[in-house]
Amino acid sequence: GALDLPAGYALQAVGSFQNQVEANNRLMWVVPLVILTNLFIIYLQFRNFPIALAVFSGIPVAFAGGMILLAVNDIQINTAVWVGFIALFGIAVDDGVVMATYL
Repeated sequence: GALDLPAGYALQAVGSFQNQVEANNRLMWVVPLVILTNLFIIYLQFRNFPIALAVFSGIPVAFAGGMILLAVNDIQINTAVWVGFIALFGIAVDDGVVMATYL
């Protein structure tokens, strides 16, 4: 159902919920920026785009695994989850760099 408000009334996010909404809106452009920055840094390290893409390919796999585990554990996406995904992307890239360097 829908909530019918009288004329002159409106719903608005306030307090900590408003802060969470603003943080999520900020993360909508921060997360893609972090991903592109990772790709650029990987390219600068190896100076070889195919190797950079191979190392970078760990990010979508890590993201898919994270989303599957969120669904299995019935956890909703929130600000803390997005920050965790940023850390997960860093770990995935770090593992890829180690493998590309020594293999």
